[in-house]
Amino acid sequence: MSADLDKWVSGCDRCLKCKAPTNNRAPLVNITTRQHLELVSMDFLTLEMSKGGFQHILVIMDHFTKYAVAVMT
Repeated sequence: MSADLDKWVSGCDRCLKCKAPTNNRAPLVNITTRQHLELVSMDFLTLEMSKGGFQHILVIMDHFTKYAVAVMT
C-alpha cells in the first residue's frame, strides 16, 4: 500500500505543486577554531529538583579545548 501511495503522490500535479522544496537549506560545514575561547558554547538545562536542591544547570564549553564548566543553581 505504501508503494501505491508513493506512486500516486509522485504523479499528482496538485501534490507536486503544493510540496515544499527540500533544497533550500544551507550546506553543513565543519566549524574550526584556531585558539582557545574563540568559540564558546552555552546550554541551559532545567531538570527536576535533585536531592541537593538543584534544578537548573548552565553548561559553558570552549570549542577548541573542550573544557566544560557546569554551574548548578
